[in-house]
Amino acid sequence: MSETKRRLHFEEIREYALFERVLRARRIEFTTCVMFAASALAIMLALFHLFVAGFGTPESLSFRSTHLAVMLVLA
Repeated sequence: MSETKRRLHFEEIREYALFERVLRARRIEFTTCVMFAASALAIMLALFHLFVAGFGTPESLSFRSTHLAVMLVLA
């Protein structure tokens, strides 16, 4: 029975996704992209609040849902 057992060796090769290949080609780290996206969302939320302060609040449901959705993404 020990003669029938054979050891199998597999080589694993890391295949990068398209987004990872683009980041590696431009030498941009993923954390940099995440920080940029979070900063952009935070700035857009601040501008949204300034817009609401200047022009009046929309319906409470739409204002609260927009604020909560962006804050949850940032969190």
